[in-house]
Amino acid sequence: MKNRPFIYTLQNMNLGKFVPKSVLFSGLIFLFSVTLYSQVAWDGEAGTSNWGDALNWSGNSLPLPGDDVAVNTAITITGVPSILLNSLSVTENVILISDAGATLTINNVNATPALSIGISNSLTLGGGSALSSVNLVFQSVTGITAISGTLANTAFNSITINNGQSVNVTGSLTNVTDASILINGTLANYGTLLANAGSTSVTGMINNSGTVTGSAAN
Repeated sequence: MKNRPFIYTLQNMNLGKFVPKSVLFSGLIFLFSVTLYSQVAWDGEAGTSNWGDALNWSGNSLPLPGDDVAVNTAITITGVPSILLNSLSVTENVILISDAGATLTINNVNATPALSIGISNSLTLGGGSALSSVNLVFQSVTGITAISGTLANTAFNSITINNGQSVNVTGSLTNVTDASILINGTLANYGTLLANAGSTSVTGMINNSGTVTGSAAN
């Protein structure tokens, strides 16, 4: 449940007449902090596949920067924007496609897994062209993030793990021709890393306890 409607009510109650300003200010800071970690779930009530249709999200409210976004139905979501999220979770097979190229940045500031993909489920990034790309950047990963399902890159798409950040793969991470994976932090592979196509650039580290599939050209 979003906290935005509650905050709106507070702002319109004129509480400054009854509550010391310091207490009111502290309360608003707390409410603002809670809002940053709101979970917004895809419910598809609009009957479209468009990310930008507010009726497709719980509370009929679009995800805001800092939100936890959950998609619990099999869907190809179009019109994905560039946005900074606290976390992204999928429990079905989900494809994310943009209209003019987009970047999902995970700035994870609490113990919630930055990216969660259910076992036997997949998250596919982009639609195979530069205009439909949905690049994924792990800017900050605070808790343990283990990808149990499949994270799939499409052509002209990129996945980046920033310096100092760590992501575990217990399922699979796949790359294709013209796609790229940039590992500036640490990728701990306990499952399968398919790096026999596209490009995989490592300035950080791969800790491998699973299977890495490569090719002479890569």
